[in-house]
Amino acid sequence: DLRWRVRELVAVVGRFASEGTVAALREIRALAREDRYERLRNAARARAELTADERGRLSSGTLDRELDEARAERDRLADALDEHPPL
Repeated sequence: DLRWRVRELVAVVGRFASEGTVAALREIRALAREDRYERLRNAARARAELTADERGRLSSGTLDRELDEARAERDRLADALDEHPPL
């Protein structure tokens, strides 16, 4: 995780690097704590790991609908199992 990596770098680099370098690392550390960093990180990860088709299904809402349908089916099956215990 970037937050931990930068924290380690500040501790090590602070012993020999210029104050400007350490200040830049502290700024990166502060940015990594912001909510928008997490959103950007997730977006970059999705872009790298998902195919173009998967990204299209995600942006169109198809995956949300499929997830809702799968959850409804899971709940239906759980209810059926509760109503009909094993023999």
